[in-house]
Amino acid sequence: NTETGFEMKDILGIIDETPIITAPQLELWKWIADYYMCTLGEVMKAALPAYLKMESSTKELINNYKSKYQSYVFLHPDIDSEKKLNALLDSLTKARKQGQLLTKYIELASPLDFVSPLEIPKNELLDKSGVSESVYSSCEEKGIFISVKKKTDRLKNTAVALKGLPELSPAQQKAFEELKAASKPVLLHGITSSGKTEIYIRLIEEALKEGKQVLYLLPEIALTTQIIERLRTVFGSKMGVYHSNFSDAERTEAYNNLLKFNPQAASTCGEEQLEASRGEGILGVRSSLLLPFKNLGLIIVDEEHETTYKQYDPAPRYNARDAAVILGKIHGAKVVMGSATPSLESYYNALQGKYDLVKLSERYGKAVLPEIRTIDMKRAYWKKKVVSNFSETLLNAIKSALERKEQIILFQNRRGFSPFVQCADCGHVAKCKYCDVSLTYHKYTGALTCHYCGYSIAMPSKCPSCSSPNIKTKGFGTEKIEDELSLLVPEAKIERLDLDSTKSKYAYHKILSGFEAHAVDILVGTQMITKGLDFGNVSLVGIMDADNLLTFPDFRAYERSFQLMSQVAGRAGRKDKPGEVIIQTTTPENPVIRQVIKYDYDAFFATQLNERRMFNYPPFCRLTVLSIKHSRQDILNEAGNVLKPILLKIFGKDLAGPEPPPVGRIQNKYILNFRIKLKKNASIDHYKDLINAAFTQLKSEKKYAGIITVADVDPM
Repeated sequence: NTETGFEMKDILGIIDETPIITAPQLELWKWIADYYMCTLGEVMKAALPAYLKMESSTKELINNYKSKYQSYVFLHPDIDSEKKLNALLDSLTKARKQGQLLTKYIELASPLDFVSPLEIPKNELLDKSGVSESVYSSCEEKGIFISVKKKTDRLKNTAVALKGLPELSPAQQKAFEELKAASKPVLLHGITSSGKTEIYIRLIEEALKEGKQVLYLLPEIALTTQIIERLRTVFGSKMGVYHSNFSDAERTEAYNNLLKFNPQAASTCGEEQLEASRGEGILGVRSSLLLPFKNLGLIIVDEEHETTYKQYDPAPRYNARDAAVILGKIHGAKVVMGSATPSLESYYNALQGKYDLVKLSERYGKAVLPEIRTIDMKRAYWKKKVVSNFSETLLNAIKSALERKEQIILFQNRRGFSPFVQCADCGHVAKCKYCDVSLTYHKYTGALTCHYCGYSIAMPSKCPSCSSPNIKTKGFGTEKIEDELSLLVPEAKIERLDLDSTKSKYAYHKILSGFEAHAVDILVGTQMITKGLDFGNVSLVGIMDADNLLTFPDFRAYERSFQLMSQVAGRAGRKDKPGEVIIQTTTPENPVIRQVIKYDYDAFFATQLNERRMFNYPPFCRLTVLSIKHSRQDILNEAGNVLKPILLKIFGKDLAGPEPPPVGRIQNKYILNFRIKLKKNASIDHYKDLINAAFTQLKSEKKYAGIITVADVDPM
């Protein structure tokens, strides 16, 4: 082309026959890219499954996604009577394995229909008959069996017996009616065990009846296991699942099911609803928000206060809760955000009239809230009433619960065996080679590991600084609690729920199913166990160390402490059993702990809101953190000094920094942060353009070209 100077190339082929992105989906992507200061390409990369992304620069465009096929086996058409079948069985008396395979087929396909014999999955037949592939091949050569390959759905779900809709209590019915009548996004403030899920089920049923799609967001993959089983007893497989533990192929099939969604077909029901989800509903974590919905009628954001709704690295650094409100606006869908301990921002928005507020203040079935008491660990240590890391009170309560055949949950928000190891002679602490943090000791692997970058070394036998063998573990994590319990209550079956114990695909399901089936007595875990799990036999919850929550250097530390302690306390005393919660702390007089004990969210909210107003933190400002990173600290410090006056011209007194974060080096990159507090009514788009211009100006100098710049809007 002479006008543009570019050579036009031929189109070699069309990859997709129909668009793989919907118009509402693209509208949300554009909002995320604009609001969270990232590119549209970064949002697309997060949203599309691997098989739908074309990232090759070669001429050949290869679609790596392959449909899944399964082999099915049936009797050869020549075996068309019982007489012929009996004769065949007699002829296989010496070929014992082949006879065994045929006998198992007859058992599985019974009653036999010789005109159209039942097709049995080949892998199931081989597995149940206990014979090898070669035995089957010999049978096929003899004309006993024929096999056929059929396309199968990776997401096909096991058929379940459908139950009716759950009965609602008067309080639930009132909340349900208020939610239906709401014209704005709604915050459902329901105390723990108040039956929010039953209300969600009713709302889902209403949306599906209208032929609308449903998105049910959860903060943690662990929760999808328990809640999807409850939903499937009501909706069959109309509710699909989508999360990061899916394989690329499974994610692609879930994505494609949504693209094929037909509103007319969605309103029908019958036996076909037991098949793989046809795109009516998705239950998933934050990435589910980016999927190709065509006709959303309802978005549920359960446990809306959870920080896991916020994406940190890589971009897009979006908050799924806030983006859900925008997605609801795009589709004209009802948005319901539920929590027993709402985030300060959401509750403030509700009180200001931006959201509607619905309250559910009684437990389902009139269940009683558990009694919460504190143990002063300073006094307990002084009185020598501490065994390992357990106060005598908590240990006795554990033993009593075990005697009553009741279950226990123990919460410690640190994984691993010990947060750090230290030489008792010279004080040396093992630190990460690439990050400014101590290494955590994991006893089961015998390694010291960095929880920021994954760097790992073997536990040293002597101090690398002074060669002393006197190396001591300090503090305690979930692994150490599990280890100590196995000695203190050897009769108990103990499981651990944290990032280390749930690395395999089905680990969440296995651990939680075991606990639900009462095959596990004590569940030890990090904040994973605080998020909405429902177990009817838990009578005791122990919070092992409340202090490490309260002393975290962040303006949201008290809010997170209140939420975590209240949520984990809510796991006790479910259904008809009163429960007990024991909090171990060295500061029992802390106001947050007192508010947790009294279940006084309103007092907690008023106190924290007053502090936020005083120091101009969200919800009274728009907070953005700008980070610059480099492998050399001297260059980074210089860059910070160059960038500061540029930003000061834009933001003036609203700018703070540069200063290093609590962990000032991660993955061999030093970090400096600028903190910007904009007024709530500020034109944020205007400022984002100025921030990008400031970053560009900094990196235009050759010396600072290697600086990594990151903008985190509304950090959690």
